Formats: sequence, C-alpha cells, structure tokens
Amino acid sequence: MQKTPKIANKYDPNQSASLDSIDSTFGVINSTFIVDGNFSCAIFYLKVNFGHKRVILTTTDRPSIIGFIPKEPDGYNQISVVIGKNSIVPANLKFRYYQDQSIKIICRKLNTNNMDG
Repeated sequence: MQKTPKIANKYDPNQSASLDSIDSTFGVINSTFIVDGNFSCAIFYLKVNFGHKRVILTTTDRPSIIGFIPKEPDGYNQISVVIGKNSIVPANLKFRYYQDQSIKIICRKLNTNNMDG
C-alpha cells in the first residue's frame, strides 16, 4: 500500500512557463480552482495571486495548480502565477469574484433559576 501517492511531473521543459486557463472563471471564497499552464517547479516555489491576494495552494502536477479562492473585492480580479522571482500575468485571464454572505444564529436558553448576582 502506497501511503503517499506520487504525483507525475507533467512539465514540458521544451516549452516556456505559461499560464493558459482557469477552471472556474467565477466563484466565492474557499471554492476550489484549477489553473492550467506549464510550471517548472514544486508547489512550495509557486505562488498564485487573485488580484493582490495570495491563494492557498493544495497540489500541482506541473501543468495544473489546484487551490482555494481567497476573499476578494466583488468584481473581476487579475490572475497571476509567480515562479521563483518570475511572474506570469496574462492580460486576458481574470476571475469574477462574488461576495457570499451568510448569517449564523446561535441560540441558548438561559438558566433563570441560578442568578449569580
């Protein structure tokens, strides 16, 4: 039984690093996204930004990076990938962020028999 699965390195060294597409072009905070391109290094050397927000990355097989969408301002945000000190910022690749709001109500019955002053 394999405890830690090996992720295949699908990087093509004959092509330059690229950021080609994103799968889901819109969403809300903590949704999963996938960016596709050609990335030469392991996940700890990669950074993905949506606008000025850095995202949490989960894995890469080098043509794809998977992560979670950060909280952003409502609207379209530029996507960029930073590999070491080099940045890839395609002009036509933007993500549409939607504000998501929810209300949580926590109720509790107060003990009126035990009054502590």
